[in-house]
Amino acid sequence: MRLWKGLALSLLAPCLAEDFLRRLGDNFTDGNLTNTTSTDTTTLSTTVAAVTTVGGNVATTLTATTTTMPRDALSPTTLVIIFVFLGVIILSLLGLAIYGVMVWMQQSARDNIKLVKQVDSEAADFEANLTSLASHVQRFNHRLDQDKALKEKVSKDLTACLTRWKSTEAQSRDFLDIQYTPCLRERQEQQRRKDQIRRQKKMKRLEAAKQQQQKQLMTQIRQKRAELAKEEKQRVKETGQPARSKEELDALAAQMVRSGQEDSGRAVLVIGASSANLAPEEEVGLCPGPVVTRNSELRLQLKSLETLRNAHAATVTELKELRDQAGITGLEDLELRLPSEVPKSQGWWGGGTHNYLDDQVKVIKSFAHPLLLKIQVKSHGVLGVAEGQSELAPLAPVEAVVVDPAGFPFIGYRNSCRGAGGASGSIYKWLNLTAAPANGRFPPEVNRHFAATREAEAETRAKLHAYKPGQVVIHTVGPKLRDLLPGVHGLSRAYLNVLTEYCQAILQEEAAPPAGAANPAKGASKGSQGSGKEPVRIPRVLRLCPISSGIFCEDHRLQPHMAEVTWASLSLALAMLPMALQDLLKSVELEVCVFQSREVAAYQAALEPRKAMVSGSPKLSTDRGRVASRGSGSGFDWVRKQNQPQDRLERLAAFMLTAQATASGGYALAEKKQLQLQPMLDGTRILCAKPLEEGTASSGMPLTSVSTAGRASPPRSASPAAPVAGAPVAAAPAGPAGPAGPAAPRTPSPEVKAGVPKVTFAEDGLTVVDAAVKVQKEGRKAAAVNAASAYSVGGGVLSGGRHALEESCCMVSTLLASLQKAQWDQLQAEEKKDKLNDTGGRWREPEEDFHAHVPVDGCIVSPFVEVFREGSNDGYGFLESPVKLQGIVSVAMFNMNPRVSDSPLDAPRDFKAYCQQVKLKFRAVVTAAVEMGAEVLVCPDVGCGVFGNEPKVLGTLLGEVLREPQAQNLNEVLVTGQVAFAEAVRKAAGGEKVELSPPAYFAAVYGKTGKSGGRGGRQPANPTVVVATVAAPASEGSGSRVTPVQQVAAPAAGGSGSRATPVQQVAAPAAGGSESRGPAQARQTSG
Repeated sequence: MRLWKGLALSLLAPCLAEDFLRRLGDNFTDGNLTNTTSTDTTTLSTTVAAVTTVGGNVATTLTATTTTMPRDALSPTTLVIIFVFLGVIILSLLGLAIYGVMVWMQQSARDNIKLVKQVDSEAADFEANLTSLASHVQRFNHRLDQDKALKEKVSKDLTACLTRWKSTEAQSRDFLDIQYTPCLRERQEQQRRKDQIRRQKKMKRLEAAKQQQQKQLMTQIRQKRAELAKEEKQRVKETGQPARSKEELDALAAQMVRSGQEDSGRAVLVIGASSANLAPEEEVGLCPGPVVTRNSELRLQLKSLETLRNAHAATVTELKELRDQAGITGLEDLELRLPSEVPKSQGWWGGGTHNYLDDQVKVIKSFAHPLLLKIQVKSHGVLGVAEGQSELAPLAPVEAVVVDPAGFPFIGYRNSCRGAGGASGSIYKWLNLTAAPANGRFPPEVNRHFAATREAEAETRAKLHAYKPGQVVIHTVGPKLRDLLPGVHGLSRAYLNVLTEYCQAILQEEAAPPAGAANPAKGASKGSQGSGKEPVRIPRVLRLCPISSGIFCEDHRLQPHMAEVTWASLSLALAMLPMALQDLLKSVELEVCVFQSREVAAYQAALEPRKAMVSGSPKLSTDRGRVASRGSGSGFDWVRKQNQPQDRLERLAAFMLTAQATASGGYALAEKKQLQLQPMLDGTRILCAKPLEEGTASSGMPLTSVSTAGRASPPRSASPAAPVAGAPVAAAPAGPAGPAGPAAPRTPSPEVKAGVPKVTFAEDGLTVVDAAVKVQKEGRKAAAVNAASAYSVGGGVLSGGRHALEESCCMVSTLLASLQKAQWDQLQAEEKKDKLNDTGGRWREPEEDFHAHVPVDGCIVSPFVEVFREGSNDGYGFLESPVKLQGIVSVAMFNMNPRVSDSPLDAPRDFKAYCQQVKLKFRAVVTAAVEMGAEVLVCPDVGCGVFGNEPKVLGTLLGEVLREPQAQNLNEVLVTGQVAFAEAVRKAAGGEKVELSPPAYFAAVYGKTGKSGGRGGRQPANPTVVVATVAAPASEGSGSRVTPVQQVAAPAAGGSGSRATPVQQVAAPAAGGSESRGPAQARQTSG
């Protein structure tokens, strides 16, 4: 369409210029005709004279004159007109060509973005299908191996099927490792470079602003110094006292000027849903640059994916036929994930019917939270002024914390409130920001919080600032609403940040020392005006508003549903809060202020049904809260497989029932069922594994290092044997060589402990929680292992993502509340650490670093978790009676898959260090299960799915840990998941000799030379093995141990061949004033 518009414009331009060119030609022609007339007059006079002399020549002269005049009319004027006309046409065609090329480049870039998203989405589904299918084949073979006669019955068909499957599996792996992953890594590298350039530009801009602010500060100090000098002279003259020295006046002037210009606390990191689900859309510029992966290559990858998907479907069909032929029972049907399709009418440009939008709005009408009962709808703005009333006077106190729906161009980009209108403009006039000394600018800490290179990066952020008593404002930048699902995600994050800022300000105020006891040198709290000033009281009234309504709602179809979108987003935000903050909000007043009177009724009408839903415990119908059944099989496979917007919203609706039951303390079927959360919350803690003394093992045998590629580590004893099974390995520096190398044998101890627990495999295909519930109902105390995501609490349960192990655990039990508490305790501990070290003004970019809430060398212990819903295979129906487990242990395994976008490549590059840290994880799991009093530990193949860890390696390491002394109190370890993982656990725990070597993915991910790692970036050749964690907040009388403690393995002196120093416990920050790392994150730093 744009091409035709450009063509029409180029053809129309000469026509529009025709009148001008004609006038220009007439001017030239008129001048020429005048000259010609003068010439002709001269010629005519000559002709008359000739007639007088010679009469016979008259006709001849006149004829010559007549023939001369047309020759004079074809002067250069006509050529000028022609050349100008041709030039205009050529320039128009050239402009049209340039415009067409730009349009083609923009369209190609947009197509590339769509193709990249489609390829990444389908590749993720394809890899999940491949993992599921490989596990299904293993379980099928394992079932046939138990019945030799049955295997002989289908041996011929089975052999042919397995041969085809091996070929298909090899082709699938080759596609992922050779065709897709290199392109993905190139795109990730380019994105990292772009992010780095944006950060550098932002840092330069902030540095320039800092320098400008410093200049202004020095100017103000000089002015204040002059004023003090005059006052000092007057004081000396009146009192006769000696004058103060110049140095004292300089210090006093600096103190007076700086007293009101210090930051009011560091912003808290955002908690809740994974930011990977909220990534901003890629912007296409006027002239896009070259793409990393060509569109032709992306289309080829889509074609390969389709071919391999068909091969997977054929394998599934063959396995079903073999299962029916052999008469095998108890083996579930395998349903593969299907590629997601976006509705054609998505977006503001979509036409046709809006049935899909109506269906989505119908789903979000069920989003409700018990705290909605505390909310009142007010028919006025956040300043208490209704529509049609005069604005509030500047600096008039308001006994409430007001929310400012700020615009990024004002608060983040230009740092000027001039020109802001609507609710924000009224708030800025009330704050009197346009007058001196602000002069239209926001406080530095407020502007710095929202400073970003793109508006999408600043969206959903929130910052509380107390300007003066009675003027406490929470600024927030709401997301642009372009579609319902992303809008609900973004808006819920904005409300979550607002509520978190408000709750933390109250907590800091309650924890502050009495007036007069505060140390002004340590900075101010969130509710203060600055160092040396009296803190501002935080009102116990929070006035919220529809953040993204009006001009922020770019999809006109969503505008009639803004009330439903607002309440759904606010309900989801309340569910994301830790239980401590939810309890805090019960003691305050919450108001949602709607300024326009015509919209008040809509918000009130949308709120009342939600209040009816949550008044008391959730009341369930005959289906007991099950999700909708679709398709074949159990009908609930879509919970794990499908990922369209409607599917994500329905999963969120199912989660909101769990959140309602958790917040209400129970649910009602035939009779009310109580849920006891307090014992679980009181016992929630972080447990870190402690390596034993270096050079010793549990059996008393000497410890020998595992050899690495390119360099054999010298043994620490005369025996050349490898480490004994079950021996804890102290953290040691990695060698300079890469991970690839000869296999390192692991010889178990010849003396098998009598207390080694029995290892069994769950052949019925139950999930880890279902298996734990089954064991608990049998009368045995069970503890389950949650395969947690280290960087997103609850995995994707808060964003509607497909349900894997962690999402299912959080859906069916009270586990999520425990994980949220553990993360909140870590954030509070980090805040205390920053205050103790006088870094309250330091700002951390929320998008720069992943924040891990699960320690790398430990786990989160959640005792007495109650399971009150069925598993995903049964549709998440509520149980007749909750089942209380001994507890759930959440451990996060390393990510070895570069195709996972919401988790960094956090595994150590050295295979020896990798095994050491994995054993620390499993040792913490076993210790936690024993401390909770469990008899049976139910453990899945944690990390062996999409994270790409080798089942044989992880199973062997777990089996070795089971031979250690702390595992003797366990009677049984029930393993679920892949057969290879279970077999490795059984062999290692039983004392069989196991040969371990670096898996192929070490070379595939890190390269043979081990050049990359961490978050996909490059690492040094000899990294230090870092075991970092955040301990639970210290108790009151703990003395100096207030900050979290990091266990750091010091690098070996000299780098190669030298023995590592013992593991040290170093309080952060390190000596020398170096900035401390984030909590609970494993870091690979140079030695």
